[in-house]
Amino acid sequence: MELSDGEPVDVCVRVTARLDDSDEVKNRRQWKEGDDVTNIMTPALRKVWTAQLRGFSVPDVLARRAEVSQAMREAAVEIGHVFDIRIVNTALTRLKFSEQLTRAIEAAVKANGDAYKDDPLVFFTDFMAARQ
Repeated sequence: MELSDGEPVDVCVRVTARLDDSDEVKNRRQWKEGDDVTNIMTPALRKVWTAQLRGFSVPDVLARRAEVSQAMREAAVEIGHVFDIRIVNTALTRLKFSEQLTRAIEAAVKANGDAYKDDPLVFFTDFMAARQ
């Protein structure tokens, strides 16, 4: 996918959905028992999400990740209605930018840290939560 500033980005979104199994829906839905519903929704989601992401630049995505995620969720809910699938949750789990942009961001973060390295009142810590 591509952002508004032309930056390519790989996006991973986890969608949790529940199929409506009522008789009323079974008679009108666009898929049948045994179909891979993920493959049915994916082209529509990809098209809408690609268009949505074109409205954001890299700084937008980084600063407004929750808003981007919410917009993607709302689109998934609308598409789910078309296919009689209830979207329970969506989570924007990964954004991967080009190597060039990633290096530039890392350099900026390092430069920011270096600006404070001689200040005894400033400390840095890295935090990672791991499964137990």
